[in-house]
Amino acid sequence: MGDLASGPDFGDYARQTLARFIGAVPGAAASRILSAIEQHAIPVHSQADRRKGGQFGAKLRKLQPYNHRLACGPIHRQAFLWGAANYLTELPHEELLIGFGVAHGSRTLISSVTKVRGDSETVSLPPAQAGLMHDYLGEDERNTAILVHNHPDAHPVLFLLSLLFGTDPLPSLTDRDFGLNALLARFKGKLEGFAFGKIRFFVVQNDEIGEFSGVNTATLLDLVRNLYAAYRRASGPHQA
Repeated sequence: MGDLASGPDFGDYARQTLARFIGAVPGAAASRILSAIEQHAIPVHSQADRRKGGQFGAKLRKLQPYNHRLACGPIHRQAFLWGAANYLTELPHEELLIGFGVAHGSRTLISSVTKVRGDSETVSLPPAQAGLMHDYLGEDERNTAILVHNHPDAHPVLFLLSLLFGTDPLPSLTDRDFGLNALLARFKGKLEGFAFGKIRFFVVQNDEIGEFSGVNTATLLDLVRNLYAAYRRASGPHQA
């Protein structure tokens, strides 16, 4: 009786999941193409990075409260990314980490972090925390913000998309739009006389980490995509 009673619920769940998967395919295909255009190097982690990153990941599990900038001790970018990935990959929900640091040549030393908790589908940077981040970046050209968020491995739609497009981390178009808007805010700040700073974006998925940062051809295509969407919204529905 239990199996028969649960059958219709599972059928509805399967149909809803399949419908969401089909709806997500076009955006995921566009994002995979844009990621291929970016061609960011895969982060290489030394044994020291892994050791220090493992310790940092354990520290992240204890850092509270959310939505506050908290001291995390000095840690270099590669070890920060290793620790962030190890922490985020275990979570059943999406979460965003913002590492605040200072660039020293080609290296970046992270000294504080903000954790933002989302749900099983999404995570958003609250306006107050976004304002604090941009204020920090505007203070000095060396100031750096590294944003890392996860896509939970257990999400059924993401699992199906991985079967179709591969297991490499895949930022959603929403992720890419967030990165684009953050870059545009930095350009606006620069025109107003503030420092541009340095900002980088990473996504953790399938126990791997990928980057979607910088000003490149993919960024320009994201801008065109957003301008076209805004034009379509402003034009309204077309009448025959």
